[in-house]
Amino acid sequence: MYIQNTPALTEVNAAISVRNSTATETHRNLDISVAERRNPRIVVFRKQMTGVNINPGDNTVPLQVSVPAARLWDVEQPNLYIFKGTLKNDRQATDAAEQTFGFRWFEPTGIGTNAMFRLNGKRIVLRTAISWGFWPINGIVPTPELAERQIRVAKEMGLNMLNFHRAIGQPSVFEKADELGLLYFEEPGNYRSGGSDPFAQSLAREKLLRMVRRDRNHPSLVIYNMINEGAQTPEAITQVHEQDMRAAHTLDPSRVITRTSAWAKGKDVEDPIKMNMRPFDDKVYLNGGYDFHHAGGPAVWDQVFYRSPKDYYNYTDNSREIVFWGEEGAISTPPRLEKIKAARGFYLSILFPERGTIPSGNKRPSPLPNRRSCNAPSRSP
Repeated sequence: MYIQNTPALTEVNAAISVRNSTATETHRNLDISVAERRNPRIVVFRKQMTGVNINPGDNTVPLQVSVPAARLWDVEQPNLYIFKGTLKNDRQATDAAEQTFGFRWFEPTGIGTNAMFRLNGKRIVLRTAISWGFWPINGIVPTPELAERQIRVAKEMGLNMLNFHRAIGQPSVFEKADELGLLYFEEPGNYRSGGSDPFAQSLAREKLLRMVRRDRNHPSLVIYNMINEGAQTPEAITQVHEQDMRAAHTLDPSRVITRTSAWAKGKDVEDPIKMNMRPFDDKVYLNGGYDFHHAGGPAVWDQVFYRSPKDYYNYTDNSREIVFWGEEGAISTPPRLEKIKAARGFYLSILFPERGTIPSGNKRPSPLPNRRSCNAPSRSP
C-alpha cells in the first residue's frame, strides 16, 4: 500500500496493490478502514468497494480518503493512523494488509521571492545532524532500543530532523521517528558509484527506486537526496542522474528530491549541482536550493564570528532560495574513547557471557572489563 499525502492536509491518495497469481480475471470486494493508531477502536473512515476487477498479474486500486477531523502529524504531536484493506470473496476474507501513516504536508514555498520550508502550512527551520548508520554490537542494524534512543537524544538536543548520511535509512529508525516526531532526510548511499558504467548505473538506480518504494509511507521522511557532496559531472552522467530523479519522483511525487548536497556554486543561479524536483511538480529545477558544507570547522563559536547584524559567519541575503548549511563543525567534538571502550566491553560481555572473553583468531582471548565497571546500565545477557 502507498498512502500519499497531499496539500489538502486531511486528504490522502491511497494506492492498493493486488496481485492475481492466476491466469483468470476475477472480482473481489475490498473493505477499507482508517483508525487511530493509539486507539484502534476510533475508526475515522470506512468504505466498501464491491466487485473490484482484478486482472491476472499486478493491479493497483486507487482511492481518495478524506478525514476532515483528522489529527495532523508533526514533530510536536506525531499523530498516526492505520490504513487497513481487506480483500473478500463474497463475505469471506481472503487477504488483508495494513499501513501506518500520518496526515501531514511538507513543502518548499516562496522560491524566487521568500523561500522557506513549511510543515502543515507553518514555517519550519530545519535543525539537523548527520547519522552515518553505524550501531553498536553488529555495526549496521540498530536494536529497537538504539533506534528509539537516537530519536530521543536528537529531540533532547533541540533538533527536529536527522539525515541518513551516505547510508540508506533503517526501517526501525523510521518507525520510531514516526512515533516520536522527528523529520528525516534520506540518501540511498553510494549512488554516485554508478559513474559512467551502465551496469553500475543500473544498480545505483535500482537501489534508489527501492528506497523510495520502501520508505514513502513514513510521515517523518520529507526529503530524498541522491548523492552526498556530488561534484560537477559530464553531461552524459548528469542526464542519467536526471532520468533517475524523474523515475524516483514518479514513484513518490509528494516529496522534495535533490540531486546532491553541498557545493552550490552561487546564489540564485542555475547550476546542475542544485538539481531538484518539488512536490507534485514534474519540472526539474536547477535552482531554488543553495547547499554548502563546512565540515572542517570552525569547531566552536568564537565571538569574532559576529560583527554586526549583516556581518557574521554564515550570513546570507539569499532569500530567493532555500539555504542549507550542511555539516557545520563536523569535527568539533573529540571522540569519547573511554566511553567507547567501556561500551565495547559491555556489549561483548553480552555476546560472550559464558566465557567473559572474546575470541580473537588464534590469539589468546583477552579478558573483558568487569560489567559493573562499565558506564552502562545493568542488563541481563
